[in-house]
Amino acid sequence: MKIWGVIKLLKFKQFKSLFFIFIKHPIFIYPTLKATSTSMLMAQKEFPNIHGKNNKANAFRHALWNILLVQELLKWNKNKMNAIQFTNIVTTWHENFSPNKPLEKAMDLHNNEIGRKMAMTFLTANKKIDISEISILLLQKLKSSIQISSKEETHQYPNKLVYLKD
Repeated sequence: MKIWGVIKLLKFKQFKSLFFIFIKHPIFIYPTLKATSTSMLMAQKEFPNIHGKNNKANAFRHALWNILLVQELLKWNKNKMNAIQFTNIVTTWHENFSPNKPLEKAMDLHNNEIGRKMAMTFLTANKKIDISEISILLLQKLKSSIQISSKEETHQYPNKLVYLKD
């Protein structure tokens, strides 16, 4: 779905809250849109038509989105902590306004956090990792991902991607 299509689906309350996020950081609008679009395209390429189904492909997309968002934000603002914090704000906003069930939301928030942790690891090591390398690393990480059936289980696997169904 195109970004404008997503924006048109927002209810007034959702649009208003998103507006206030970006009014404080207008320079982050473009990198957010770019990272979101790129992560959707890459997930579609790796997992055609299945990355929205609470499976491993969904875990891949959420972690990828967070990594790419941090990287894109750093092109506009060199402060690493600002990039991580803003990524957390935007991706958490998305989960709070998505029509997900509590377990699905917990899974997505967990995988978002894994993506931010990976981005922070790259930043700490001063590694410039290109998009194809990120995809390879995430695909490897998926091999050790864990299927969960309760929200509490996300806390048991702080460094693993999680999913709900195959």
